[in-house]
Amino acid sequence: MGILDASTDPPSSLTGAPLAIPQYTPQTSSDSQNPCQGSAVVPTSITALPDGTRAYVASYQVSSGQICSQLSVINTANNTVASTTGLAFTVPPSGTLTTAVPVAPEETGCSSARPASPAIAPFITNVGFRLSVASSADSSKVYVANCDAGSTAIISTSSAAQIANVASPVSDFPPVTTTVNITAASQSGSTETYTYTLTSGPPLRIGTSITITGTSDPTKNDGTFSISGLGAGTFSVDNPVGVTATGQSGTGTVISPPPQNPVFVLTGP
Repeated sequence: MGILDASTDPPSSLTGAPLAIPQYTPQTSSDSQNPCQGSAVVPTSITALPDGTRAYVASYQVSSGQICSQLSVINTANNTVASTTGLAFTVPPSGTLTTAVPVAPEETGCSSARPASPAIAPFITNVGFRLSVASSADSSKVYVANCDAGSTAIISTSSAAQIANVASPVSDFPPVTTTVNITAASQSGSTETYTYTLTSGPPLRIGTSITITGTSDPTKNDGTFSISGLGAGTFSVDNPVGVTATGQSGTGTVISPPPQNPVFVLTGP
């Protein structure tokens, strides 16, 4: 990112070369590594505190269908990056806080690369706000809205630590239904992994509730579970009584209100 001196006409650079935004390093013992480590860091949105002491840059990395979000603190006294912290979100709102959330389906419009309007040709793409950041009027907090996660992180400027995660309300639009055909189940410990093909609706997402019916052992493998993991053609749930089974013809159904996906955040006076 560039930092300019607006007192000159035209504005002049205060850093010479662009200021690099680093990927965050683990900040807690439970976050053993950045799941998106090594992927390109994409700065998306910036805010300056009203008191002029600091600026904050929201950026993200994408890796293997996951998005990892972070917030960098810029010291405006010397125009350097003071710290970079990974942000935690939940998908869905009842899920577990994590630094990596699944990339939202394209229909949400969260992707930062979108088809250009003919009115601005010959540009190829428009930049969207996958992350959006704003600061409070009293300079005490910074808010980072995450489109893919459908929620907003709140950061205390006194500690640069995340103090809350606020989920967006669900949409008033009709519920969205996903249906999958289940062909096998594999039990390992308390985890049951189902092999499936998507029949209709948007892709499965970690943290959503799925109802499984029609397996050959309904007392063991049928039920309603929270999806804890996704693989290539598989999803995993916590099901301690599940059993391994092949040649299945079960059905998995997810019915949920479509989430709100925040694309821009503002603070009031």
